[in-house]
Amino acid sequence: MSRAQIPSNFSKKIELLKTIKAKVDLDGGASPLLEMMAKKSIDLDADTVKGAAAVVFDNDFRLLSKTSQNQKQQVDAAMKIVIKDTTGSYQNLKSLCEPNFKEVGDWGAVITDGGKFTYPVTYEGWMDWFTLLKAKNDSYVSPAVSPLLSYITTTGVSLTIDATNGAAALVKQALQVANKSASEKARQDRDNKFNPVMIDLRAIVKFLMTLYPGNVKQLGLYGITVVLTPKVIKTRNKVIKASTSSLNVRVAIGSTVVNTGTIPMPIYKGATISGTPVMLAVGVTYTITKGYGQISFHNPTTDTSGMVKLIPKKLSV
Repeated sequence: MSRAQIPSNFSKKIELLKTIKAKVDLDGGASPLLEMMAKKSIDLDADTVKGAAAVVFDNDFRLLSKTSQNQKQQVDAAMKIVIKDTTGSYQNLKSLCEPNFKEVGDWGAVITDGGKFTYPVTYEGWMDWFTLLKAKNDSYVSPAVSPLLSYITTTGVSLTIDATNGAAALVKQALQVANKSASEKARQDRDNKFNPVMIDLRAIVKFLMTLYPGNVKQLGLYGITVVLTPKVIKTRNKVIKASTSSLNVRVAIGSTVVNTGTIPMPIYKGATISGTPVMLAVGVTYTITKGYGQISFHNPTTDTSGMVKLIPKKLSV
């Protein structure tokens, strides 16, 4: 059985809108869509205006997302050196202080009696360690000699340069987080603006599929791609990275969502992160009911990816 392939890519959605409108305009009063659109209150001119506004949001999303990614790369590159120098310095101190590893704690590190470090998991945490390390090192005023002197001299480590680069990296990280948040909002604004248009486009595509069943050429004039092979029903696995969202996920009623990750996962009704979510605990299965044909996920953690499995109704137990 043939089926229409509705695009998921935003640019392709805009192309579909433009092609359908161009065909309707070309056909004029003879368009087979006029009566159907009148009954469903579909206004392609208004949809085109909404589409243009959504494109502006999409451009903002892409620019902010790219800027955020570039900033993250720069932050990661700078902090990689700071972390390497900090780790190396503490390892050197650990060797010097053995077996009294707790002395390393005087330099700011978190270390057990057995000599095991509990390293920070954030860049802010690493800079806290580094700042304490540098302060302790700088406290040795001539003629006193810092125990780290031989290490930083032979390895070429500059704590002063690391301090400058690390501080700059944290400032840039704050900008990166802000830009990432702004890009997510722009994407949500784009989808919110264009979702009503997609409802109209789906209605038009559905009508045309019944009007021209199997007529690939005629449907192609409207920009509709027809797939002749049956749709494969399969399970989908989604990874929601730390501090990110997965928006407007389409799921059928009766299908199930399983939290296969290690953190609780909020499920929001609809295409955006709004309202009160359903908290899906680790290992728990949630069955999709009426009203949840579109859902969104948000990972509120800053260091752990979430994982969910979307199981179609026919494969759900």
